[in-house]
Amino acid sequence: MAARKEVGKAGWVYAVSNASIPGILKIGRTAREPDARLREMNGRTETPTPFRIEAVIRSTNAPWTERAVHERLTARRVNDRREFFRVTPAEALATMEAVALEQRQIAYDRRGWAGSPPILGAMLMTMIMTPAVCALDVRLLPLWIAACLVAGAVGRPRTLREFLNISRHTGTAPLIGPAAAGLAYAVVAQDVCSKFAWVAHACGGLSLAAVRGTIGI
Repeated sequence: MAARKEVGKAGWVYAVSNASIPGILKIGRTAREPDARLREMNGRTETPTPFRIEAVIRSTNAPWTERAVHERLTARRVNDRREFFRVTPAEALATMEAVALEQRQIAYDRRGWAGSPPILGAMLMTMIMTPAVCALDVRLLPLWIAACLVAGAVGRPRTLREFLNISRHTGTAPLIGPAAAGLAYAVVAQDVCSKFAWVAHACGGLSLAAVRGTIGI
């Protein structure tokens, strides 16, 4: 348990496969993003085909997490001095997800890491943050929504896309309640309609009175 309290150990545990070595995965860790590590491995000439990410864990203590994954797969290790294991991508993913759940870390499968967040889940996560953004400054809300759209489409910035991906790990249904409450708070308590009148004014020269009259406020 003490390992969890270590600082300066945050990083990533990754599992990568390679068509040139079927049935064997490399499971290691890195302090950089796995994509950067992947580019480094694929830049070498030892293998004729590129590596591909199969699973990733974002960990607050990567050595601790990597050690737990390796221990669970110790019987499958090809060489005690190397990070290669005779497992399928599905087996590696199952092991890494179990470790992530136990250690309260975040795990991604290949699709979750490389693909975009679920559309409905990403929309709900965006809505959940709406009250906080409005509380800071309602003029930040268009920037927040634009940033979420970019993160959902291209995966950058990574931290924001991870936030939008939470629905993939928790399930979408439990998020509907908080999202609805957050949206209601944003519209009613934060008076979003009135505060967004400056957007309408900038776009169409409409006054606050005209906006309110149009929507019946």
